[in-house]
Amino acid sequence: MAFIAVAEPSLQVDATAPTRRTQTVEEWARENDALVAVNGDFYRYVAGLPHVYGDAVGGGERWPEVQTGRGDQYVGEWFHGRYGWVAFGGSGVIFTHTRYTKKQGQAVGGWRPDDFSDEIPSHTRALISGFPQLVVEGNPVECADPTAKTCFPDRSDMWARHPRTAIGVSRDQQTLILVVVDGRSRESVGVYGSELARLMHELGAWTAINFDGGGSSQFYVKGRGVINTPSGTPHRRVLNHLGVFPQKNLD
Repeated sequence: MAFIAVAEPSLQVDATAPTRRTQTVEEWARENDALVAVNGDFYRYVAGLPHVYGDAVGGGERWPEVQTGRGDQYVGEWFHGRYGWVAFGGSGVIFTHTRYTKKQGQAVGGWRPDDFSDEIPSHTRALISGFPQLVVEGNPVECADPTAKTCFPDRSDMWARHPRTAIGVSRDQQTLILVVVDGRSRESVGVYGSELARLMHELGAWTAINFDGGGSSQFYVKGRGVINTPSGTPHRRVLNHLGVFPQKNLD
């Protein structure tokens, strides 16, 4: 895990610029000289074109609609419009709740808690999406039975233990929390969605969102390489990534 002081002037958070190229977290981090990096949103291929499930911005450039879950061609797909996101830019850290959270009337803070539009803050430098939401307004999602269909009804793969990646933001929006949990091995069985929610809450997240997991879960630290043990070998190439950089490298 990592705690990032996002107001620290020597640091800057950025994400993968629009691309059709997949890379491991380490490849992307080394190519861009990141200090810390993790995998981002879920993704898939349609007719040879890769797209993430949610929205995405990297290097100050928003990904084309066809490569995100905003695309009209994905209306009716199970993932369409369900995502929340965490964004970075001129206004600091901004997040929006997932569609399920907003529909349940649980959203109070964040970017337009009653709005389901695709509009994002101006001057957004980086934005990574994910779902489901793990912590809402300081409250972790809790389930009497972590395997029940009523536990995270917007995403069924939360009902089993898997490797996972999550992002959290503190209440004052000054601290970014990045977590990767291993699984599918003798050393680690992974976590249920509700276990990850509790962990993020205990680490201080006021809001937290689930990123892509399984073989995609990778945590890179400069000088140490990938510090977790991804479940896939070789390490999986993913479509977008989130990283922390020295400010001078992004001026």
